[in-house]
Amino acid sequence: MKKSAYYVLSSCFLLSGGFLYTFERFIAYYVWIGQMSAFSHTGSYPTTPLLPDLTSNWFVALFVAISLILWLLGLIKKD
Repeated sequence: MKKSAYYVLSSCFLLSGGFLYTFERFIAYYVWIGQMSAFSHTGSYPTTPLLPDLTSNWFVALFVAISLILWLLGLIKKD
């Protein structure tokens, strides 16, 4: 593989991990909004959303790790 292919794949994996993490946060806010709208029925709701951290989804960590490995392989590769 060429050096640029490693960088492109690394970027794709990093962007995929970032997209998954952002989508998880979007879902957490969406659920929190639903809990706030149910306030009239339940009488209470959480004051802050329960946001995921980077280690809650192992796909995010896996994609970031693969991205770093591919980036390092791109640095080592000589064209």
